[in-house]
Amino acid sequence: MRLVWLAVALVVAGCSSSDPSGDRFLPDSTSPQSAAELEANAGVRLPSGTVLLSAARTSLSGGLESRTMAQLRMPATAVPRFLADSGFGEAVPDQRTVTDKDFPDSGTWHPDKAAKVAGVTAGNRKVMIDLGHPDDVTVYVVTSQL
Repeated sequence: MRLVWLAVALVVAGCSSSDPSGDRFLPDSTSPQSAAELEANAGVRLPSGTVLLSAARTSLSGGLESRTMAQLRMPATAVPRFLADSGFGEAVPDQRTVTDKDFPDSGTWHPDKAAKVAGVTAGNRKVMIDLGHPDDVTVYVVTSQL
């Protein structure tokens, strides 16, 4: 009987392998996302004038969890409507809700470089806005689904 429990423990330990930093599970697969897929998978509504810079959906933990990540550019004036239509509250100044670690395999994903930010988290969804440009802002979206 002890051998059965040992085998179960080894299987469970093997299923929970993470990267060396312990910050995230290693991705099983990543697929690009269109704007329509992003809206469906992340539960957001993109305002007109939004440019999709990059978006992907990653399967984690052997398919037990998926994560959708996106980098958008939109007019600064569209941000309040985007947050409201997508079910987020107001973004909090200086709140860093998204980091480089959220999408480490992207060559264009650099939220840590943003000097002036605002962010908000709503359940398993988070948004960070790079306020470095007064007219057009870069918006980072990360969601997790079990």
